[in-house]
Amino acid sequence: MKFRKGDQIVRDDTRHPAGTLVVVQHCDNGNLQAYPLGGGFELTIPARDVSRFSIVTRDEATPIYRQARFCLECFEGIEFIGWTADQRWNGWAMPCFGMEQALKLVALLQGQLRYDSSQDAFIGSSGDEEELWTGQVIDLPDGGQEMVYPVGAGSWTWELCKRIHD
Repeated sequence: MKFRKGDQIVRDDTRHPAGTLVVVQHCDNGNLQAYPLGGGFELTIPARDVSRFSIVTRDEATPIYRQARFCLECFEGIEFIGWTADQRWNGWAMPCFGMEQALKLVALLQGQLRYDSSQDAFIGSSGDEEELWTGQVIDLPDGGQEMVYPVGAGSWTWELCKRIHD
């Protein structure tokens, strides 16, 4: 099978998301170059092993969120209740928070984080740079939905402290 750039693939002896790779390119010699989902070093998959991989299905790729507690080292002893789909960025958790918990962060990070209602987004400031985390609706395990904000996901060193529901 010839994979395309950006395809999410998984080997026959692993599962999504832990074993998922993202295709960089399919080389002329049949080798495949990919990197782990969530970051990591680029890998070369020899042509003889490419047939062991398949594209991640839409059902497999649909995130399932669970409620959990998150913490940042800079706020010792303070936890934030949010949602996780067990996705990682360089090994760090990528949480999403409801409005109440996100506003708790605003209060703690005075002047560095604010909510902009016109964009329905939280904006983080660090020096001359700003980062924007817009609201998104996630599907919950009970079939409901919730508006959340991925404040710091993909850039802050969030740790998963304790899962509330398994």
